[in-house]
Amino acid sequence: LYQDENGFSISGAEREFIEKSGGNPTYGEILPSSLALLLEKLNLSKNDTLFDLGSGAGKVCIQVALTTPARAVGIELSATRHALAHQMKEKLIDAGILADPNKLEFIEGNIKDYDLGAGTVFFMCSTCFSDELMKELTNQFLKIPHTIKIISLRELPLDQD
Repeated sequence: LYQDENGFSISGAEREFIEKSGGNPTYGEILPSSLALLLEKLNLSKNDTLFDLGSGAGKVCIQVALTTPARAVGIELSATRHALAHQMKEKLIDAGILADPNKLEFIEGNIKDYDLGAGTVFFMCSTCFSDELMKELTNQFLKIPHTIKIISLRELPLDQD
């Protein structure tokens, strides 16, 4: 699906926009085989909604939607990366591979501005997230009234407001 596509290249103007929005334009991905192991351990059900915070080109969400019963939602600040993720979703729909388009949603926006309350699982390749963003996300997670699972490449801050 992504043979000739990647989320690494964005314009200088887009990099500047991301930085001014408090984000970091650095891009990284988890290997599909590593994600498969993680998803096996998570044992997601049809009642789960996995949010990929900083979803880039949408690879995590697509793998979740295609290999588990869970719903996947990706939130991405980069318009270029969001557009690529959406394009890949459309390819899957057109090919008849994604039977239920509602299992996969991509949102272009700042993760700080989105209500995460519907999520049960949160995935973040957070190595470049700022301390401020990590604290804001942790505060949001603490307000969610149901049990959640958080997968973060960076430790969540312990000191909260």
